[in-house]
Amino acid sequence: MKLTELNLHKCLKLTSLAGIEGMPITTLNVHSCRSLRSLKGVEGMPLREIDITDCPNLKRIDHKRLMRIPTLEIVNGLDDAATLRILNATKKLRDKQKK
Repeated sequence: MKLTELNLHKCLKLTSLAGIEGMPITTLNVHSCRSLRSLKGVEGMPLREIDITDCPNLKRIDHKRLMRIPTLEIVNGLDDAATLRILNATKKLRDKQKK
């Protein structure tokens, strides 16, 4: 059985996602992982949903990482404008892959 959902909610000492790169995770919850500094490594995952609510140390570069995931459809934890930018970018990737 493959791990497709990972719930790290309130892992207060989690600083990175090192070690889970390339896993077949479709749902990732890092809500309230207040020490998390980067989403590096998520680009290769088939993520459909991510929750980054209350992760104050994530930077704008992490939003760009999310824009490179064509399977991403749900982003929780960002303002509406940032969410819309990410989801528009991922939709364009999906559309390009269909051609």
